[in-house]
This record gives sequence, structure tokens and C-alpha cells, in this order.
Amino acid sequence: MGSSVSKKTIIISAALCLSPSIVFAYPGNLTTNLEGNELKATVTSNSDQPIRCQLSAGPDIVWMEIEDKQENFKLAEGYRTHDLSLYCKVIKQKTKPRPWRINPYNTPIPEWNKVIYPD
Repeated sequence: MGSSVSKKTIIISAALCLSPSIVFAYPGNLTTNLEGNELKATVTSNSDQPIRCQLSAGPDIVWMEIEDKQENFKLAEGYRTHDLSLYCKVIKQKTKPRPWRINPYNTPIPEWNKVIYPD
């Protein structure tokens, strides 16, 4: 019984290795440029459909929807590329023209919490 299980495992493994691989490109792309002490970030789309992205830096999170252009940002002094993270997903339709912040408590976001600025 044990040998038939291992043969099945080997056959399945071989089939997975031989099957054509499907590569999915991540829908968003983040590039950065350090100019003096100022870090600039650009978010672009790798998709032919609109995407929604979340750009995070420290305590600050900015959302954006990109269809056919890029979004440019400046970051507070002291932030570097390794402080940033970008999460994107494909959406059916773009609904917001500009980047925005989400505030779940519906109160003003304090300035000390903002480190990402639309360019």
C-alpha cells in the first residue's frame, strides 16, 4: 500500500513539473527615486484593466485607482524605499479620480500621520 501511494505522488509531481507554467504578472509597479533627501515614488499599472492600489509608508496609507496613467508621490524626509509597500488588485471600473486616505473613525487625519503626499 505504501509503495502505491509513493508512486502516485511521484506521478503527480512529474505531471506538475511537466505541465506548462502559468505566470501571473503583479498588476501594480512601484518605482522610487531619491533626490537629495526627498524620496519620490511612482505607481504604474501592469494591467490592461483598471487597478486599485494601497501604498503604505509607516503609519500612512494612501489608496489610488489607476487606469491609463501613473500616480506620483513625495514622501516625508527620512523615508526610504524599504519603508514602502504596495498592494494592488485588478478592478472592473475606476471610480475615484485621485488618491485618497481611508479614515475609519471619520475624524481628521493628524498631520504627523501623513508621510505620503500626492505630487
